[in-house]
Parts: sequence; C-alpha cells; structure tokens
Amino acid sequence: MQSTRNLLFSLSLLVAVSFACGSKKEEAKTDEVTTTDPVKQLEEAVMAQHDSSMNLMGDIAKLKKQVSQKAAGAAAGKVLIDSLTVADDAMMDWMQQYNGDTLGKLDQTKALDYLNSQKKSIDQVQLRMKKSIAEASQYVK
Repeated sequence: MQSTRNLLFSLSLLVAVSFACGSKKEEAKTDEVTTTDPVKQLEEAVMAQHDSSMNLMGDIAKLKKQVSQKAAGAAAGKVLIDSLTVADDAMMDWMQQYNGDTLGKLDQTKALDYLNSQKKSIDQVQLRMKKSIAEASQYVK
C-alpha cells in the first residue's frame, strides 16, 4: 500500500513539473516573437537548434540498442554504434562548452560573434547526429 502511495505521489509530482515546464516554454515562445534585440534573436536561434538536436537524442539511444541487437558483434554494427556514440558525445560536448550566461557581459559585436560561432558548431553537431541516425536506420531496416 505504501509503495502504491509513493508511486502515485511520484507520478503526480512528475505531471505537475511537466505542466510547469510547459507553461514556461509557452511564455518563452511569446517572448521570442516580440524581441528585436539581434543578440537575443540569434541566441534564440541557437537554442532552437539545440532543442531540435536534443529531440534526436532519443533516436540515437534507440538505434544504438537496435543496431547492437541486429549486429551481434558484426563489424558494420560496431562502426554504426561508434558513429552514434560520437554524435551523442558531440552534443554533450557542445552543451558543456556553451556559455550563454556570459552574453550579457559582452558587447553586442562580441556576443554576436560568439553566437554565430556557436550556431555553426551546433549546426555541425546536428548534421553529424542526423547522418549517424540515417545510416543506423538504414541498417536496422
């Protein structure tokens, strides 16, 4: 009985947090539409690319498992799993090195330069992720 109660409490808490996060995202979307600050606009573009890339993380994890099951130690499977792992690591590395907190301390030119370099970097990460996903998806078909 106690474990059922704990489970219900945990699920209720999870639902509440999900709704809270969802409302903040809606507020952020409203702010995105109205801003004219070029730094803020570029930062939002970088973060949108990040969010889009994060959505691919689940595909990578799922495909790693599928390739592993299908490959059963085959060299082609190992290459694909390595490619998926490199793509996953690239995303994690990008997130770790991204430092959006310092944008407010930079002048506009330096902030735009930083964000442009970050946009190029996250674009490359996403390309790597999509390529590895496409190759692994083809293999498991």
